[in-house]
Amino acid sequence: GDSADLKIYHSGTNSVIDNNTGGLYIRNNVASDVGGDIFIQAKSGEDSAKFTHDGSVELRYDNVKKLETTSTGATVSGDDLLLSGGGHSKLKLSTTGTGHATGIQITHASGAGAQQIWQLQTDGTADGDLKLRNATSSTDIFYVQPDNNVRFQDDRKLLFGTGSDLQIYHTGS
Repeated sequence: GDSADLKIYHSGTNSVIDNNTGGLYIRNNVASDVGGDIFIQAKSGEDSAKFTHDGSVELRYDNVKKLETTSTGATVSGDDLLLSGGGHSKLKLSTTGTGHATGIQITHASGAGAQQIWQLQTDGTADGDLKLRNATSSTDIFYVQPDNNVRFQDDRKLLFGTGSDLQIYHTGS
């Protein structure tokens, strides 16, 4: 048109799309519903994002799919998923160690730089324990065994009541 509502130009360094009125829509097959996907490539031949007609959205890192929406939610691929909220807390879902060990890591850092890391891990086997670990001090707290028994390390206490009225522990001797 005659106005500057939409400009597509090259700045001498970059190609630019400027929209100065309303929303900017990128559409495929506008006249009919015959399918067709939309791809965004930050590098020629490598998809950064794919928008599937009536389907998923995929986000990629170095041309490897890392996130995909599904009809029931989203799938994240890779060894780690890090959720970081405002402040100092983080939740990390990861494959840890060797083999098929998996775990959940919760990290909290105070404003003074102190940090606590807690891990809930399995060893990846059908008959393995579920372990709660204080990764900050490299201390295993307890294990839930396949027979549903809970096992504590020596010199750990199980405390009950507001004032720790009941204490169950073993000194290891």
